[in-house]
Amino acid sequence: LDTELLPAYLIILILSIFLILKELQKIVDKATFRRNITYLAYGIAGSILTVAGILFLLGKTKSMESKFVSVILPFFRADIPILKSVSEHLTLSWGNLFLNIYIIAFLIPVGIYYAYQAPTEKNIFLILFILSALYFAGSMVRLVLILSPAAALVAGKAVDETLIPFALTFQEKFTLSKRKKRLVTGIGNEHVAAAYLLM
Repeated sequence: LDTELLPAYLIILILSIFLILKELQKIVDKATFRRNITYLAYGIAGSILTVAGILFLLGKTKSMESKFVSVILPFFRADIPILKSVSEHLTLSWGNLFLNIYIIAFLIPVGIYYAYQAPTEKNIFLILFILSALYFAGSMVRLVLILSPAAALVAGKAVDETLIPFALTFQEKFTLSKRKKRLVTGIGNEHVAAAYLLM
């Protein structure tokens, strides 16, 4: 059993448990469910850790390869000459980042900000996706391939949220309170066109 595959199995197990709990919540009354869910969660977590420990002690799992460990812990790379000698295993520089995702690099913080402002399940997943992709891409330059789709999604979120007020203004569906109308000058169609051209 490869150690690299254990996190994938763990995620499948967690999702299965989550689905079972969602179904149990429909059947069992809330008070009983809340009381027993804590014990169940601790029991499952303890069982998983115990089984993983036993498998490791019995030698049923292979140890994680050094290149995978060096992605999670970049400072570990200094002890392995073969990893230091390959350019794909180096850390990501700002030049490489910009060369791979171009102007999207500047839209990532804006997209994270908009996703953080509305913490739905999709937006939380998007934040976790981009932050983990940034970490792993920063750890090893070849993993910038993982960063590209995450960066594209977050940049799309940034562009969409930025242009929504202009689109609603153009469709005359964007309304302001009387106080804001006094403070803000009107946005004309030329401003909407300029915003779209700029993006």
